[in-house]
Amino acid sequence: MARSLPEAVRLFTVAGRSVPVRLTRSARRSVGLRIGPDGLAVTLPNRFPLYELDAVLQRKADWIVAKLDELAAGRAPSRWPTARRSTGSASRMRSGSATCAAK
Repeated sequence: MARSLPEAVRLFTVAGRSVPVRLTRSARRSVGLRIGPDGLAVTLPNRFPLYELDAVLQRKADWIVAKLDELAAGRAPSRWPTARRSTGSASRMRSGSATCAAK
């Protein structure tokens, strides 16, 4: 089960920008980065040293900045899940799931 760090939101400098990062810990083996409507969320392995997070964020800085810019421009980041409509067209979702009923 994920647990929050004592300070759940911290500010990091990524590519010269101050970015608030929501941090959680879990039993996972790798660092997880997610960009969503609430900004950047990072899930760290339980034993991952917090001082190494800055290096991870700097390695992924181009991706983080591009996705945050997409979000600020009102476009859904390109990796958000898509829902298929009965006509075959897709629409982006900001929530985890959607239910559709066909007539």
